[in-house]
Amino acid sequence: MAELTRSIGRGGRPRRLGDDTEKARKTVTARIHRALRLLDAHHPALAAHLRQAVHTGTTCRYEPAHPIVWEL
Repeated sequence: MAELTRSIGRGGRPRRLGDDTEKARKTVTARIHRALRLLDAHHPALAAHLRQAVHTGTTCRYEPAHPIVWEL
């Protein structure tokens, strides 16, 4: 019974081990977090802003708390 319980995901849904979409999502999230850690050493204010504005999950999105006017 314990083995069967482990093979079922949360809420009784089947576990998605090996799912390519899930692997990609986890990889992108890990890379974003790594980039933010590296950015801390060179531009802490930008790293803090991105931590608050970048949201990961099923999709990744940039949503700053306040509108930003970009000058290029």
